[in-house]
Amino acid sequence: MGRRILDRERALGMRPVLQGFSGHVPRELIADRGARSTTLPWWDFEVGVLDPRDPLFEEFGTALLTEQTRLFGTDHLYAADPFIETVPPVTDPADIARVARAVHGAMTAVDDEATWVLQAWPFSYRADYWTPDRTRAFLDAIPDDRMLILDLWAEHKPVWRQTDGYRGKPWVWCMLHSLGGRPGLYGRLDEIAVGPAEASADARGGSLSGVGASMEAFGGDPVLYELLADVAWNGSVKDVRAWLENWAEARYGRRTPGLLRAWELLHATVYDADGPGPPGSVVVCRPTLEGDLRPKLPVHLAAPPSPTVPPGLAEAWRLLAAEATEEDSAGPLGRDLCDVTAQVLTHVACDQQRRAADAALARDTDRFRVAATELLTTVEDLDALLATRPEYRLDTWLAEALGWASTPAEAELYEANARRVLTVWGHSRSELHDYSGRHWAGLVGSFYLPRWRRWCEHIARALETGSPYRTQEFEASLIEWEELWTTERSDSTTERSENATPGADTAGATLDVVRTLMPRYRASRG
Repeated sequence: MGRRILDRERALGMRPVLQGFSGHVPRELIADRGARSTTLPWWDFEVGVLDPRDPLFEEFGTALLTEQTRLFGTDHLYAADPFIETVPPVTDPADIARVARAVHGAMTAVDDEATWVLQAWPFSYRADYWTPDRTRAFLDAIPDDRMLILDLWAEHKPVWRQTDGYRGKPWVWCMLHSLGGRPGLYGRLDEIAVGPAEASADARGGSLSGVGASMEAFGGDPVLYELLADVAWNGSVKDVRAWLENWAEARYGRRTPGLLRAWELLHATVYDADGPGPPGSVVVCRPTLEGDLRPKLPVHLAAPPSPTVPPGLAEAWRLLAAEATEEDSAGPLGRDLCDVTAQVLTHVACDQQRRAADAALARDTDRFRVAATELLTTVEDLDALLATRPEYRLDTWLAEALGWASTPAEAELYEANARRVLTVWGHSRSELHDYSGRHWAGLVGSFYLPRWRRWCEHIARALETGSPYRTQEFEASLIEWEELWTTERSDSTTERSENATPGADTAGATLDVVRTLMPRYRASRG
């Protein structure tokens, strides 16, 4: 498969980036050779890194790249990130430079034309470590024409300004946009439209050599990727409003005042964001009985949850629904209508969860019951909405994972991994739980809804009996249930799920579901 992908990329004139070596090897090999190494912590994991002065560093790196070249050929571009989110084990700039030379040296030992492709993420993520002198020493250790740097989050937190434009090295202005596949509409259209051109015109950014996308998930906010493609082609888009008018007409096949006004409103609200991501979805958060009973967001740099539906978003919702026809339901307009509706429900769910939490803290049974019932209904409605879209279905994801299996054991492993990465992510108490949470039909109905139902039931029982909220007992029970969910299998999910999602042949049309939901939620929001 790797060879087929590379052959196709090269046939299209692309230069694939293959893997370089940055010192990471199996612990067993380090122990067997008695090699000098350092163990660096990364969230709940530990990463073993060879000391670049150890002979195994050059030996292993050379062997790896030699075999890789034999299998796949080379286009002389190699990705290597020795300290992407970890703190280097050295402090002296000379030692940092030594690491850089060792990493590049493993490449040039095999390929005299090797260019190192480096992500600039650590210079921002670990800015407290990457002082100007350390950054300068690291970058200056490599010839300018042998390094290409990716400024991963340039539309929100560019690094090129604080690194003297990477000291003359070629670099790529990248739109990160989606971390972990976080749900919700979000983007910075105006910044994307002119950001690369402004960087290129700046004295510090003059070595800019390209535009890229570095998202962690596909499928969200198609408008951003269409705009980025035009920026890459034309250099910039000077009038975003005019561009949106043309884009909406191309997307929907017609130009109407209602559709154009809807996109003006979306541009002014969700696509003119200042934060690092969309408003956090309380739906995908693990419920808690700690503190104020409000859940912590997953670690994926979303903005804080918001209980208020922005008026512009609400009006855009109304306009898109009014413009849509039955024929539009399965197409791009139906997709956009689904996305906007889901965003509205996200805000509503946040408000309902906060009201339920406040009532629970006040030990007000009646108020809690009302807000909790509303919250669970909204999550159910979100699942029914998502089931109308083929893009947002858990069963599609699981079927694709199972499609790679050739034995029952492989099928079990692949599905378990496909379920875990969306939910607990790592081990059961990992800080990264829900990092890749999604608004997907089936995932909302069989995972997030039961979690919130368990929260509501625990609080309701405590209120009825006058007993305290048992925080640790609830958390342990919830985590045990999550682990059981990851072991379910597709042939039994429908029977065992607490809220089975309609199949592709029984789900309603997007427009029909939206028209059913809209009167209820417009009324509840005034």
